Amino acid sequence: MRNLTEAYPDEELLGICWILYGLGVNVSCNGFYHTAYAVWLAKQEPERLRFVTKWLYPDVAKSCDTTWNAVEANIRRAIVQIWRNNPAAIQKLDADGAIRRPTPTEFLAMIVARVLVDENASQA
Repeated sequence: MRNLTEAYPDEELLGICWILYGLGVNVSCNGFYHTAYAVWLAKQEPERLRFVTKWLYPDVAKSCDTTWNAVEANIRRAIVQIWRNNPAAIQKLDADGAIRRPTPTEFLAMIVARVLVDENASQA
């Protein structure tokens, strides 16, 4: 298993990893790293969330040496893992209290929002 601080020396990316870990995504899940990097990229440029298959997933795929389809599937696996083991965690993230499993784009947007809220809280 990869050590998170070695895998992601960037503090912001490491914080995203801890959020995912806290939600119940197993670090050994391929979707863990793809999701963390996708959230990090989307936080840098939120516009990426509007073009996930054309812009966000290909950038994650390039960085992880895989295809954008694999990135999407792995992010979906991470979401399924949380939804099966702790749906309340996703419901807490969603302002509307999710009653269904979110799409990968919806989930990434929820995590980006959480990161931004946490950032603002730490600056206050």
